[in-house]
Amino acid sequence: MVQEIDDFQKNNMSDILSQLKNLGVTLGMPEKPYEPPKQPVDIFHALEKAFPNGNIDENFYGPYFINRCVYPKSYTHGRVRLNQDLINSRLFSTMIDFGEINIQETLAMDTETSGLSANSASFVFMIGMGHFIEDQYVVEQLILPDLTYEKAFLYQIETTFARYPILLTYNGKSFDIPMIRGRCNFHMIPDFCSENQHVDLLPIARKFWNKSLPNCRLSTMEKEVLKIQRDDQEVPGFMAPELYRDFLNTSDGSVLTGIAYHNEIDVLSLSAFLLLLNQIAQSEKRDSDFFSDYVLSGPDFYRNSALLDPEETDIQSFLTNPYMSNHDKQKVAGTFLKIGAKEKAIQIYKALADEGDLKSCLQAAYLYEKEFRNYDLAIMYLQKGVELLNQDEILGKWSKIDRMKKINQMIEKNKEKKQKNGE
Repeated sequence: MVQEIDDFQKNNMSDILSQLKNLGVTLGMPEKPYEPPKQPVDIFHALEKAFPNGNIDENFYGPYFINRCVYPKSYTHGRVRLNQDLINSRLFSTMIDFGEINIQETLAMDTETSGLSANSASFVFMIGMGHFIEDQYVVEQLILPDLTYEKAFLYQIETTFARYPILLTYNGKSFDIPMIRGRCNFHMIPDFCSENQHVDLLPIARKFWNKSLPNCRLSTMEKEVLKIQRDDQEVPGFMAPELYRDFLNTSDGSVLTGIAYHNEIDVLSLSAFLLLLNQIAQSEKRDSDFFSDYVLSGPDFYRNSALLDPEETDIQSFLTNPYMSNHDKQKVAGTFLKIGAKEKAIQIYKALADEGDLKSCLQAAYLYEKEFRNYDLAIMYLQKGVELLNQDEILGKWSKIDRMKKINQMIEKNKEKKQKNGE
């Protein structure tokens, strides 16, 4: 009986060892040293086939794929020549909320992602980075073959960011940078994005075009302001996640060419938009043609320019602008007051008062009384207000009487102040 049990155990053990051997398990030391499985290269070659200007390279964390699109610096993107001079001025610096900017040290950046939220489940699968180099403009596009290579992908982004002190994005502060940071946190990579200064063009677009355009999406800015028409290669950005999933499932790099074109034009448009803002800041003639040409809202432009840099605001050009109603001009004057530019504000109120605007007469009188302590001028504008009120044929009788009473009281009050000050 004991012999039968031993035979049974030996037979079963032999079967188990045979099965383990089939799975690659051996007793004792293996016959040859372990070799890690070779990384598949088909997916990289699929990208090379789809992107003839791309190539496979390698960094500390492994291989990555980069595509390059090169333009001569003389290239015109929409209405903007890429080789035009960028001149730093006070108005331009305040428009972009940045000090002096060197276009050669600026990296335009846009991402394509697997989702629309910057959480750990979404990731960047393509990033376009545009920069000027000598007589060329180069868009470098890193494309992620799959998540196996994400650390190499992120490391290469870090390497490129390190060469350019300034990042130029469109909503990058709220989306692109948090998305990159989220993936760095996932891989426990230090936050390299904080090393760069950042110019986000979306808030600037909203500040100056919010009322003159249906929206301030980059595609709208391209069409209406930059005058860019995309060709048939264009694939809408919202399709990017689905196309990337198709690529992962099929290893067909050609499904990404449309989204790569979309990304390339986005990056080009960022640099072109920066140069266009510089054109606007340098323009000396701000007439109706100027506002029409750049699809700008005159009131918004002057109000925001005044808010950003009152010293650079051309009051005479502003006052003679046909796009500006008296109400618009009063709003700009109010903006000047808020930021303490009283001299600019009084110039506007005086000009409107001289044109017969009652509200501006009273506001000018108020400023002369309270801010400048010039009671003679305060009385003069109040008396002008009385004249305008008497000429008003629309205001009701009792409303006119009530307002006249208040203005006369203000006149007497200023006369008393004048007397008290020995004037």
